[in-house]
Amino acid sequence: QQIQALQPGEREILEAYAEGFSARVTEVLGDQQALLPLEFTEYGFLPQAWEAYDVAMAFVGSIAHRYSDFNSERDNLKLLRSLEQRHDKETAWAIFNASKWLLDEQSPVTVPSQGDETVPASLPRPAYLDELTGEPAISRVALDDSGRFSGLTSDPQIAALQRARLAEQGFSISHEFTGASNYWAMRNLKDAPAALINGPQFGFSTPGYVYGIGLHGGDFDVVGNTLLALPSLLFAHNNHIAWGSTAGISDQCDEYALALNPANAQQYRHGDAWRDFESWQEVIEVKGGKPVTVTARRSVQGMVQAWKPGEGIAWTRAWGWDGGELASLMAWVMLATDKDMDAAHERIGSMRTNINMYTMDRQGNIGYVHSGRYPQRADGHDPRLPAPGDGRFDWRGLRPYGDNPNVRNPAQGYIANWNNRPRADWISTDLWSYTWSRADRARILFDALEARKGGSVADVESVNREISFADVNAPFMLPYLFAAWEGQEQEVAVADALARLQSWDRNWLPDEQGGYGAANAIMEAWLRLLLEASIKDDVGEEMFHLYAATNYPHQPPGPSIPNPPGVKALTRNLDGLAAGNSPDYDFFNGADPRGVIRQAFVTAVRELERAQGGDQQAWLIQAQPMAW
Repeated sequence: QQIQALQPGEREILEAYAEGFSARVTEVLGDQQALLPLEFTEYGFLPQAWEAYDVAMAFVGSIAHRYSDFNSERDNLKLLRSLEQRHDKETAWAIFNASKWLLDEQSPVTVPSQGDETVPASLPRPAYLDELTGEPAISRVALDDSGRFSGLTSDPQIAALQRARLAEQGFSISHEFTGASNYWAMRNLKDAPAALINGPQFGFSTPGYVYGIGLHGGDFDVVGNTLLALPSLLFAHNNHIAWGSTAGISDQCDEYALALNPANAQQYRHGDAWRDFESWQEVIEVKGGKPVTVTARRSVQGMVQAWKPGEGIAWTRAWGWDGGELASLMAWVMLATDKDMDAAHERIGSMRTNINMYTMDRQGNIGYVHSGRYPQRADGHDPRLPAPGDGRFDWRGLRPYGDNPNVRNPAQGYIANWNNRPRADWISTDLWSYTWSRADRARILFDALEARKGGSVADVESVNREISFADVNAPFMLPYLFAAWEGQEQEVAVADALARLQSWDRNWLPDEQGGYGAANAIMEAWLRLLLEASIKDDVGEEMFHLYAATNYPHQPPGPSIPNPPGVKALTRNLDGLAAGNSPDYDFFNGADPRGVIRQAFVTAVRELERAQGGDQQAWLIQAQPMAW
């Protein structure tokens, strides 16, 4: 329907792109031995001609679903229910708020603070949670260490393996949760009006996922890079303006629990009546097997994610971009024709998907817009958790584009983002792995830029290497370690280990043999053991995997390394205690955190001595080879 509603010139773009793709398919099929890519031979199928619909769906899959459909609400509900089985509801809610808050006033922001933002860090426990029934668990694809499919987490054994992988490797193992890209631009340089660097950080794959193009003709005179098969350029310039993008990681989708009609599971309660699902059949072709027919369903809120008549419930999801996918695509395509930043920022207003957009012109002006459309939620709706789908908590509409965080030529002289909070009053997404916190790798990026003001283009470029290997946890955790040992008696091995961390350059740069040194090994062991000593007794064995990872590259790395959820929660806890405030919940259970920190450090030194001997100079931690 959206394709049919396009203007003729817009529809022609999709149709012509499909014609070009199909022309190449015809060439390849005409000489398969010479031209057919190996993947088709290995998997036993042939490329097919495309239509305009296929071009549009490439955008919907890679941008709308991959970067604007993040959601952990049912996972968060499962965590909360687990906590309520271990504690009373009040304590469980306190632990939840201490793990997954809405706002951390100290988290770095891309739009400099105006000083008048007021948003609560957490909300009271919604009474409607007691109305939600059914198992919230989501069946997910599990991958092995080589990135191959290993099963679905609906299998208990596969689920246990997935929890173990999450505990060791963090959420980088799942693209469902990973945002990675970074960007920075600086004005008034010695040798240029401005310069920008945009790191897409999509991960590593063969064949490549990103490619470069030049398009010169008609309305277009542009060069840049984009994802495979997209007719829009994500990172590019047209000799008038340049633009870039990163994942916004904002909350523009919510899940709802629908009560099914006991007499007819094809209906759900909405308001005072039972309402029919909109439904249709989809046929999934299965190689080497019979086709599988599935029923797709849609409620008034959005697409049904799980239909469970045995439990009397269905889970449905509302998207802020629903119905605006092609408006978003066309805005991105036609951005290449804009000649100034005013026109570009107006164009970005048509994008419904959650992407950070950046602009720069030849005069050295730099700009930022947190694109997308965001829900106007009903009063009392906690966006971190699902809500009843009977209509009480349906969205009241979408917020206007004028509410979106944006800035042009900030006084600080630069714009930077590494999937961090856009603006001080902007709440965190429900996504478990991306709660915005003071413990944020973006702080390392911001500090690097502060040190390079008034420098050269080469200085701006040098930021890339500095932040790529920096320990993202050390700036937030090491000060507490060193403070804990002040004035304390230290045995020789402990004193030596502390000295190594104090003189450490805080980098994860492997040597020629693929190993990291003693300081890296000590840091990882101490942080891992501290997370266990402080948090595990409160959340339990079943849920500790959500907090356990240290996110260091001795495990298979994802596209890039963010601060893990456990470190964010621990930093917030320690910050509150250090400031004399009562945290939402104290993971140290009233004990002096300095003692817990010291004991974890002593245990880490003992562990490394047992594993690698008493010569600390020889201690190391092995880098993981990159899997393509």
